[in-house]
This record gives sequence, C-alpha cells and structure tokens, in this order.
Amino acid sequence: MKKILFSFVLLLISIFSFSQSDALWKINIAHRWHRITSLGYLVVGSTGYLTAINPSNGATMWQSDSFGTLQEPQVEEIPGTSLLRIAHGIDADDADFPMVAILDVATGKIIFDSNEQKLGVLATYVLPKSGKFLVVGVKPGEFSAKLLMYNLENGGLLWKNDEIFKATANGKGGLLGKMAAAVKTAINMKALIAPPVEMDDQSLVIVHPNYVIRLQAGDGRQLWRTPIDEAVGASVIQSSYAPGSLFVGTSAEMASNMIMSDNPNAKPSFATTYYGFDMKSGQSIWKTKPLTENLNLTLPLKAGLAVFYGNTPKATINLLDYTTGNGLWGGKGKGFKTNGSVTDYIETQDGIVLSLAGVNAFNNLNEESLINVLDEKTGALKFEKSVKVKGRLLTTEILPKGILYTTTHEVNVLDPIAGTLVLPASIESEAPRRNANRPFPIANSDRYVYVYATKKGYIMELDKQTAAVRQLNITALEFGGKELPKSIDLFEEGVVIASDQNVLMVGYDGKLKHVKYYQPPLQSTWVRAISMAEAVAHVYVGVMLLAAAGEVSEAAVATQNIEVKQQGKAAAVGMGAIGLYAFAYAGQALKEFNRRVKATTANDEYMLLISEPVKRDIKLMQVDKRTGQVLTTIDIGKDREPQYTVDFIDRKVYYLSNNNELTCYKLK
Repeated sequence: MKKILFSFVLLLISIFSFSQSDALWKINIAHRWHRITSLGYLVVGSTGYLTAINPSNGATMWQSDSFGTLQEPQVEEIPGTSLLRIAHGIDADDADFPMVAILDVATGKIIFDSNEQKLGVLATYVLPKSGKFLVVGVKPGEFSAKLLMYNLENGGLLWKNDEIFKATANGKGGLLGKMAAAVKTAINMKALIAPPVEMDDQSLVIVHPNYVIRLQAGDGRQLWRTPIDEAVGASVIQSSYAPGSLFVGTSAEMASNMIMSDNPNAKPSFATTYYGFDMKSGQSIWKTKPLTENLNLTLPLKAGLAVFYGNTPKATINLLDYTTGNGLWGGKGKGFKTNGSVTDYIETQDGIVLSLAGVNAFNNLNEESLINVLDEKTGALKFEKSVKVKGRLLTTEILPKGILYTTTHEVNVLDPIAGTLVLPASIESEAPRRNANRPFPIANSDRYVYVYATKKGYIMELDKQTAAVRQLNITALEFGGKELPKSIDLFEEGVVIASDQNVLMVGYDGKLKHVKYYQPPLQSTWVRAISMAEAVAHVYVGVMLLAAAGEVSEAAVATQNIEVKQQGKAAAVGMGAIGLYAFAYAGQALKEFNRRVKATTANDEYMLLISEPVKRDIKLMQVDKRTGQVLTTIDIGKDREPQYTVDFIDRKVYYLSNNNELTCYKLK
C-alpha cells in the first residue's frame, strides 16, 4: 500500500522566512512559577509573594505577601469564578487542619483567610444561584465544625453557625455513653459528604454524615434537619416529576470492613441507602433497606427514580416509587442484575441507552464496554446479550439510523431495536495499547462525522442521515515520527489532522492540500513542556465552553482522573464524580469572561509546536492549520528547562528565560 510520508525538506527555508516574533513586553521578576487563569490573568509565584500581572502591558495588578512562598499546587482556581483557593500552611497549634484563603484574582482582594480567624478549613463550596460561598471549618481545641457564609462579590461575612454540627450525645451512661459521645464528636468534625445543593436562590441543602439539613442561604437559619444513618458519601437528587420531594442516596461502610482491616489487600465494602424527604418540612417520607452494594448513578424518570448501584460485574438496576420508595422493577421489586456496572446513559425515544463495564470504570479502566437499552416502562434490558464495543464510551448522538456512539477505540451506529451494529465494521483507531487511554480524534459537522483510522491511514466520513461511510483520501497517510493524531478540525477548504509535529489537510474531494512535518527537538523536555501547556489550556478553555453552553451545576468537580471525566454527563448527575462547573462571575471578571467566550471559537485555527530546525536552536512555532505555514516563531535558544505558558484564547505566550526575564509574545 502506497503511503504519503511527511517530509521536512525545504521547511527550513519556510521557517527562516518568518522573522522572530517581537515581544509585547518584558519584565524582570525572580519567580518560581507562573500560570494563566481561565479569565486570562497571569499569576506569578515568587519567593515571599504572589503577584498578578496585567497580560496587556506586563504591569503589576496586585502583589500579596500574606501567604509567604507558595508552590504552584497550593494555588487552585475555583472553576467558574474569579477566585483562587490558596492552601498556605497549617496552624502551629493544631497541625490537623489546613489554613486556606480565598482571593479574587481580578482585584487581589482576600475575601477569606482562615488564618486570621484561626480556623482550619475542611471544605469550601461556591453557590452560584445565591452569589455566595460556604466554608466548613473547625477551630483548634473545639470539637465540632462550623459553617460560615460569605458574599461572593465583596467577601463580606453574612453569617456563621457554631451549633449546627455539635454532637447531640451528652456522654451520660457510663463508659459506653462517653465512647458514643466521642464517636459523635469525631463525626461532627468531618466535612460534608456531598456538595451543597441550592434549592433556589434563597436556600440550600447540605448532607452531613448523620443529617440532611436545609438552610436559609441569606442568614443561615435552619429550616429543618433530619437524621440519617451514618454515611461516608451521598448524592442529592431532585426531580421535576416529584417537585415537592427531595431524594438522597448514601453510601456507608459495612461492619465487615472492621474484620478486613488487618488485610492490606482487602477492598472495603459499602452499603447503599436511599431516602425520600418532604422538601418543605424535611419529614422523612421513606427509606430503603441498606443495599449491600456501592452507590453509583441515579436517574429521575417520569415513572420513578431509576437507581444503578453496585460495581461488580453483576450490578443492580431498579426503579423506586417517588411516593413510597418501593422497588418497581424485577421480582418482588428487588430490581435486576446487569452484566456490567453502569458507567453512563442517554435517554432516547427508544429507551435509555446504557454503557456498561465489566468492572467498575471509575476504579479499573478497562478496554471494553457493553451497550444495552433499558425499557423505561418494564425495566427490562431490550437485548438478551449486550452489544460489545471496544474501549470506553465517550459520546452518543441520536441519528435516523440509530445511535451514533464514540469510544476511545471506535465509532459505530447502534440499532436500538434490533440490538445490532449498523456498520458492518466499526471505524477503529487501532492505536497501540500505550495510547489506548487517549481517545482518537473525531470532528462533527451538521451532516457528517469525520474519523481518522490510525492504522489504515484513512480519513473516514460517516453520513449522519444514511449511515453510509466513505473513505475520504485516496492515498494512505503516515505521520512523521510515527506520531498519532491528536485533533481533527473542519474548514471550508477541507479536513485538517494534526499531531505534535505534523499537520495536513485533505480536501473534501479526497485530494491532499498540504502536508508538513516539523523536526522535534532532540531533548524530550521541550515536548513535555508544550504538552503541559496544552493540558492547562484545555482546562480553562473547557470552562469557557461549558459556561457558554449555559450549563450550571450543584456539584463541584470531585476527581482529576481524566478517564472518569471522559465518561459523560450521566456520572455527574448520579455521583458528582464529574460535575458540571458552577458559574458565578461578577464585575470586571464577568466582562473578561464574556470577551474570552467570544474568542474561543478562533483558537482551533492554529497549533503550537516546538521544533529544532538547526541543532541547539529551539523555536516555538505558531502554525496555521489551514496552510501548514509558520505564522510566528519565538526563539527560545538553548534553555534546558523551558518554562512557558500559552494563552490559547488571547494568543499569547509567556516565556521565562534562565535569567528570570519574563517575556510576553503576541501570536497572530
């Protein structure tokens, strides 16, 4: 089979035909690290200081010496806000509780500092509906946590509650009574076991290991508090089909865990319990018996609350009656077993499409998934045998011919009636196993889906209306350096595929428009540096795009596992494992957010790469995807440990040289 080989012959001529990019500004600052926030602010950590730099001119916006010398992991952006969460040490009197500050990156104003209040912070939560943020903390020497509510815009303390978590056990009744009180005290010093959920802009529900509590957001007044069995995790669910009710699923450690404590290889067991509450009074409507399986996903349906629990290959699915909590599916309402734990779902007119994994996808990232369709009325799986697919399910889309699905390994269309695959052969990435966790790229238009079949070297075009597949390019492609593609973009002129050092365009007529390969540097440090810059950029661009889509959440992100994040929206609903970001921008931050959202649409038109066209002459290059030509070059020279950050939205590169000179370059 004939293949087109990427070549960098004559690329040196094209590279050097572009002049070195002029610096937008330069400053001298001895700093340890620098970072771009989702709003485009440049934050610099140096010895003894935290500084924000104006990205337009390099001027200092603000500088704080309140936290001493900070390492980069100590400073976290709170997604969807202009706030930074700063972990700046521990109190000398009690090393068990960290000191945390909340700082507005746009103004430098310290909204909250637990050190000033001698308060160890257990957790912080942003409440976008009411424009507030909640702090759960404990003071050294005290034996119960307290809640503090702050105004998100100006940092003013609205209220604090010292009583809500205090132990109810009084220690009477001899030794056992005192032991019970001690246990109760320890529980009351724990953080919440689920993110707070705003019922509206006036109230919120929190879940403590022993209580479900509804509070007034404005003054902290307790509307109701209802006890639950001690738990270590929870999920709060609301349903438009039961507007006057609130549902909570909890996960509790089983007593058998104590027996296994001496076995380091033993996995703990958990029991799941579901509760129904009256939203107004907090009265417990119903409670299920503890189910000896893990809490997993929950889906509010018209007929009831669909619950998926258990992480074994034989997990359980059931439907709980909104009014009574009784099981409605399976023999005697006990539900039915599946041939895999449920990792994701999508509701369709033909039923609920389930993605199943033979092992728990959140703990053991397997290479195979199963797909089946759940009949909402009967609770039965439509296919006797689930459809086996390669990889883990990433996305689904309803088409006239069935359900288009994409996994980390393949693309196909599922017939939800017959339980068969529409395409005789899936479009497969066939990537080496070492890259199996990296989804092969696809691109969508209104009519077509474009997939690059890595092993065969062809761009495949799938018609969404007819499910017909066409091989776009006539001659197979091969990437220079044996690289794998990482992106596909659609332009009027054709389809662009790019890897770390390669970029090509194939026209919709199948003809090759351009093909370029830029020689990578000999030292892998350079390649890793740009990969890290891209990873950071993907986070803040993702925040922008989520916000632009208008998606607001009651759950914060609770995992950094990229494989879990790939699973889909369903996991966020059921477990808060993914979560949709909450958005609470105000003032100048809101203006910056709106401006940058409009600019996100253009950031896919170029790519950045590191090349070494001449030995020991390292260049950072901006390459136009439409033409494959170099737009801008930045001469980095011979720096062995490059430090640079890229703002892909505002098209700026911030480079720190060995002599502590921070330079900003403007890309085209």
